[in-house]
Amino acid sequence: MKCIQVGLLCVQQLPADRPDVSALITMLDVDDVGSLPVPKQPGVTRCKGCSSDGVLQHDPETCSVNPVSLTVLNPR
Repeated sequence: MKCIQVGLLCVQQLPADRPDVSALITMLDVDDVGSLPVPKQPGVTRCKGCSSDGVLQHDPETCSVNPVSLTVLNPR
C-alpha cells in the first residue's frame, strides 16, 4: 500500500504537487501509511476510448488491437 500511495504522489497532475527525491526517500522509510500525504488527482485518468465510468470501449476507431510500435535503430 505504501508503494502504491507513493507512486500516486509521483504522478499528480501538477508538478509542484509531486514530491522531490529526498521527500520520496523519507516517505519510503515511514512505517505508517496513514502518515503519508494524500495524493491528489493523477495527471491522466481517462483514455480517449473510455466511457464516463472509465470502462474501455472496444471501438476500432478509438482503440488499437496492438498499441505497441517498433522502431529499428541503425547506427550511422
